[in-house]
Amino acid sequence: MRVRHRKLRLIPITVLMLALALTMAALAQGPDIPTYLIQVVPASVTQRVQIASLRLNVLLEGEGVVTAIATGEQLDHLRILGMDPRVLDYGNLQGCYYLLPADDSGAEVARECALAIYPQDTGHLLARVGPQGEELLWQRATSLKRLFGALPLLSEADSAPGSVCLSHEVVQEMVNKVSQSDLSEHVRSLQDDDSEPGWDALRSRYSFSSELDIEKQYIHQHFSGLGLQVEYDPFTLYGHGGSVEIFNVVATLPGTDAFSDQVYVICAHYDSTASRTPDWDWETDPAPGADDNATGTAAVMEAARVLSQYEFAHTIRFIAFAGEEQGLWGSQHYAEAAWQAGDDIAGVINLDMVGYNTVCDKVDFLGNPASDWLVDAIRENVDQYGIEVITEKIISASFTYSDHSSFLDYGYPAILGIEDYQPWFNSYCYDANHNYHTVTDTYSTLNMDLLEKTTELTVATIAELAHPVTVGATNTLFLPLIWPLAEPLS
Repeated sequence: MRVRHRKLRLIPITVLMLALALTMAALAQGPDIPTYLIQVVPASVTQRVQIASLRLNVLLEGEGVVTAIATGEQLDHLRILGMDPRVLDYGNLQGCYYLLPADDSGAEVARECALAIYPQDTGHLLARVGPQGEELLWQRATSLKRLFGALPLLSEADSAPGSVCLSHEVVQEMVNKVSQSDLSEHVRSLQDDDSEPGWDALRSRYSFSSELDIEKQYIHQHFSGLGLQVEYDPFTLYGHGGSVEIFNVVATLPGTDAFSDQVYVICAHYDSTASRTPDWDWETDPAPGADDNATGTAAVMEAARVLSQYEFAHTIRFIAFAGEEQGLWGSQHYAEAAWQAGDDIAGVINLDMVGYNTVCDKVDFLGNPASDWLVDAIRENVDQYGIEVITEKIISASFTYSDHSSFLDYGYPAILGIEDYQPWFNSYCYDANHNYHTVTDTYSTLNMDLLEKTTELTVATIAELAHPVTVGATNTLFLPLIWPLAEPLS
């Protein structure tokens, strides 16, 4: 497999941390201070550093456009520096911000829920909502992303080609160990109400439901049983008139290379919703979420089972996120903390809805230009390991509605695997999933062959990137290729 590693430089962290502290201090002065919602297009790395030094509260960056909240003084400085910011709104801009698709459904939801709507040139709507509008948004929107602010500004650096030198036999061995029966058991367990006899689809994994805690423990116990290092990663989710502490579940398979800090991540969200069901009550009604997203969670759990039987030069992390259905809260919390800690996350594969297709076995892989190489890497393994699945490549910075997007926000290369990037529409080799976000999203509707093949692709790709160094069954040692090779001495 040939890999193009694309790295991103970050504006110096001290500048950004100072910017965050001063921005929060400014916001703490009170709601009566007028602010501007602006967009600016930096034309160079120098201008990006200048923007960072002005302590703007950056909400979003995409397609070369920075969307931020600024004071009047900051706005004046941008103009003095020769930039021409576009002012979207001005005044007492209270509330929080969400991205929504700019299709008819997104526009209708925004008109119903938002205090203000700002159309974007990237196929999105930017919506400012209050507390009541936010909860209504969670119930009505098919896709959404909350913009938490204080993002770093990213600057693309030169990319260098590299190659992975290993025996494909060991990776094929891993692929062959993926078990459809284990995947099925995980999906059924995640949708099952344990208090009732037999298998059912009466569980709710809604982020505010106490039942989410049961499945959090189930995932933790599975990872622990594999001998992985496991921890709960807590954060607070606000809504429904209060707040709740919920948890990401993070399992680590440490790398053996003492000189490598690289981490590869396989992740999925384990929370669910059934908000498209008429008269659905989150406090009493089930949200089985078999496809969305017990399938992705099961794939992460099965990948952990297979890969934990081997050793790798680089660290592999398996993560189940919570709070995704409310706007990517769990992954944003994790990615921001990883960035602040200086973690070297070299690649992320996020799986979300990878088990429904009544037409064929197909999965779309989405990335942005910086993670293009990772989409290519996973698609190459279809032929390399004889995995009979159709794959589609989509490179766009505009698809932001799953947990890979949180990593992209902090400069980490990340991709999304999904049965179709618009699962509510018919498309090539795919009929719309009408069970999406309803109580009928159950195990009985799934294509388990598709889930198995997607898991195999994920296992193969992460294994190659993380460099297997020992193989139990064959007793063969493989060492990672060091790139670049040292120049010969003259």
